[in-house]
Amino acid sequence: MKPLVSYHIYTIVMFVLGVSATNVVALFGVFSNTANILVYYKMGLQETTNISFFTLAINDLMASVATIIVEICQSPMMKINELPRKASVLQAMYLASFIVYHCCGFGAFTTALLASERCLCIVLPLRVGDT
Repeated sequence: MKPLVSYHIYTIVMFVLGVSATNVVALFGVFSNTANILVYYKMGLQETTNISFFTLAINDLMASVATIIVEICQSPMMKINELPRKASVLQAMYLASFIVYHCCGFGAFTTALLASERCLCIVLPLRVGDT
């Protein structure tokens, strides 16, 4: 079968979309989630909503960093086959993709917990400690 686009066009598109666009968005996520972590830490972790948003920011920070690692390792410019230590690069990519996958699940769980707490806060409020 004849491919739809040449390999040269494919590498250009993968570089523009994969490496450049994804890493710019993930880098913005790193900076914004770091700011969120600092803000929620300064506000204090006395309320359940602050704790949930704090953990969600940590989770998103981990996912953003892991996404940057995966996109750099998967870049067509990386040429993994020509690297002397290609096994370590592949292991880093596999570990980072494992982290991204589980961060997505934990983020969905935290979001569901936040939504449930918002719905049930009138009838059965969640409490932290003795307050």
